[in-house]
Amino acid sequence: METGIIIEMVLLILVMVTTVGTNVITLFVIACTDYLRNINRVYLYSVTISDLCVGLFIFPFALYSLIINSLGYPEINQKLCHLQAYTLVVLFLSGLYAIAWTNVDHYVAVRKPERYKVMMSPPRSLCWMGFAWIAAISFCSPPMLSFQDTRYYNEVFVCTIYIGSEIPYFITAGVLALIPPLLVLIVTDVYLFTHGFKKKQKMYEAVLLDVSSRPRNYQINFLVSVIYFGTWLPWCLIRFCSLFEESIPQELHFVTFWIAMGNGFYKFFIYTAMSVEYRRGLRELLRHCCSHFKCNCCDTVLPTRQNLTVNLTATRLVAKPSTSGPPPTIV
Repeated sequence: METGIIIEMVLLILVMVTTVGTNVITLFVIACTDYLRNINRVYLYSVTISDLCVGLFIFPFALYSLIINSLGYPEINQKLCHLQAYTLVVLFLSGLYAIAWTNVDHYVAVRKPERYKVMMSPPRSLCWMGFAWIAAISFCSPPMLSFQDTRYYNEVFVCTIYIGSEIPYFITAGVLALIPPLLVLIVTDVYLFTHGFKKKQKMYEAVLLDVSSRPRNYQINFLVSVIYFGTWLPWCLIRFCSLFEESIPQELHFVTFWIAMGNGFYKFFIYTAMSVEYRRGLRELLRHCCSHFKCNCCDTVLPTRQNLTVNLTATRLVAKPSTSGPPPTIV
């Protein structure tokens, strides 16, 4: 094998393992801890499951196609290529919708906190997410059910939808599928820079202490959306330029595409770095794992709340001055 192919294979394996691992951890934090109170769990579940499916289905296919291409085997099965191409589009759209709805959730919670529980109740959130997944699947249904040929994107080792004679359909469906979430993200993100948001942020910090992390979570999701589009933009530009210039290096296609696909695990590091609630959830999850496997090594790193309380009480007792007896003599 050539050195370049080995490097690409190693990078795919690293990104695949990281994507699967970080999203599994996030799912456990959501399901097994109660620290993520100020984040709509329905939308967080949706975006996490979408990213996890990318790591479980898209990355292995790319790795498989890279290996068989490097070994000189015949082309991959057309039906498998067909299924992978449409699965990729469904997961991309569902992840985009989940990020957009998370922004809407924070927007409503910050701007209209008195109506949030009614407007974003769990049943309504489930309905909106169900609608988003149905819309993502429906976008691909006509070409998928017609079993038209897909195109193998040789530079990045994945299959893509073949538009063919259905250009009008894809233009119309693309506008209907992409424009609404993009507009939602723009409107809700612009609100973060208004005077009204700053006033609401101060109100949360002064009055609504139990949900004071809402504005912070709003800002975190803004950063997630910015990174999401920032990583996809270079690949889109290269893909557009390749329509007119065919001499673009294969490595540039590969690097930009898989950097964009890495959005599946970027969120984990953003949440860990910026969200206090998420870090507490991680500590609680690790504490559960330590207690389950009876590992005592975590006690020094992750003291329990009871130990913290006892330590603080002991500190107060030691530091408490004596009220009886004569005052000390100063020499």
